[in-house]
Amino acid sequence: MGFNYKAIFVDLDGTLLNSHKVISQKNLKCLNEFVDNGVPVVIATGRTLKSVKKVTQGLKLETPVITLNGNDIRKSLDGYSMMLSYVDNKLKEAVFVMCRNILNGNSDYYIQNILFDTASGFYCLHPNLLDANEFSTHYDSDVKELDVDNPPTDSVVSFLFLLTPESNREAFLEDQTKFFKPFGAKFCTFNGWPWIELGSPKVNKGTAMQYV
Repeated sequence: MGFNYKAIFVDLDGTLLNSHKVISQKNLKCLNEFVDNGVPVVIATGRTLKSVKKVTQGLKLETPVITLNGNDIRKSLDGYSMMLSYVDNKLKEAVFVMCRNILNGNSDYYIQNILFDTASGFYCLHPNLLDANEFSTHYDSDVKELDVDNPPTDSVVSFLFLLTPESNREAFLEDQTKFFKPFGAKFCTFNGWPWIELGSPKVNKGTAMQYV
């Protein structure tokens, strides 16, 4: 190889994974050749660690893994968490205020479901509405039901919101971005995936890559 890379950081969805959510044999061969030549390959994704393990089989990963958009950095695919970032308590409380306000009635948009990660598992507003096949590849533990009027005290890693199909997505993002501006928090949207994420404003894939 004629390139002098120190490391390669690569996203999964919309980047390394194809439309079938797998790594092509051509890309797999290319990245493994980099590893064999001493160039570390680091995954940086919004997925959970369990999901990363599933879709990167065959890839020689001997480096830290950036998951949950930088909120959780693992020493390796089977390693401990090098850095786990939680949402500030004030931001967490503001999220539940927002959810209660929207769930009580909004003419432009409505939250169909809420999902969030904690150190002890994950919670969901309507577990029965989750796509079991989709989320079984992301989490090891069973889902716990969320009561927004009496939310859990667990530390939250990140929130995911799913709007109803008829909701005005742009209006939601505009309104709630203004609502969360004092907290410095920003929403993250995904290519081809309807969920909207909100995590700690202090971390992202960029800060995680610098840390690694």
